[in-house]
Amino acid sequence: MSEILKAAGTSLERVVKINIFTSDFSKMAEFNSVFNDYFPQKPPRTSVQVTKLPLDVSFEVDIVAIV
Repeated sequence: MSEILKAAGTSLERVVKINIFTSDFSKMAEFNSVFNDYFPQKPPRTSVQVTKLPLDVSFEVDIVAIV
């Protein structure tokens, strides 16, 4: 995430909204432990369980940041 945001001219510190899509809500605790390392000052976020994600991944994260 950091590198993608950097390439767009912004950073993790400028994230204002996160949407998380998961096909396996039982993995949210594990996701949250990693998420908290990146976002100690948690931006607003929405978590949504879906039936399936492309390429059979467990998570898709959509980030909105100020550029």
